[in-house]
Amino acid sequence: YAGVLKGTALTNPQGHNYREDVADGGGVLVQNAVYGHLDTEGKVVFTDADGTETSSPVENQSYVGAESFFHHYWGKPGLSIFDASYVKLRELVVGYTFHNISSWLSGVNVSIVGRNLWLIHSNMPDVDPENAFSAGNTQGVNSNPLPSTRNVGFNLKFIF
Repeated sequence: YAGVLKGTALTNPQGHNYREDVADGGGVLVQNAVYGHLDTEGKVVFTDADGTETSSPVENQSYVGAESFFHHYWGKPGLSIFDASYVKLRELVVGYTFHNISSWLSGVNVSIVGRNLWLIHSNMPDVDPENAFSAGNTQGVNSNPLPSTRNVGFNLKFIF
């Protein structure tokens, strides 16, 4: 609902951005949905867009503001619980050691070091499972962390 994910910058069937005001043609159209509510016994009561009861389902044609939609959608804990399994190329070091360089230098090691290179597979959408938003005990909680960064460096070791 904060508008940071790619899915919140899409266009609706009217060709307007989700984030634009509903009065200006924006908003989200919940598709494959019908109007209605549950009665006190838990039975579905079909209605039209105005809330008048009907005998059969009426397909939703109403748009809702993107902030409201995504806030209510992602605010449901069941939609925000994921299997956090992932496969990642966390670190790769490729190097070579040159031996017997001189009488006082027995070797030089040259290497390229890469960290956080590739998130190959993740069951948790839109975030790096290793990324946390706090230094405290908050593992497993995602609250709009900054994207994780890839680091590539050069390493030079002299062996005396």
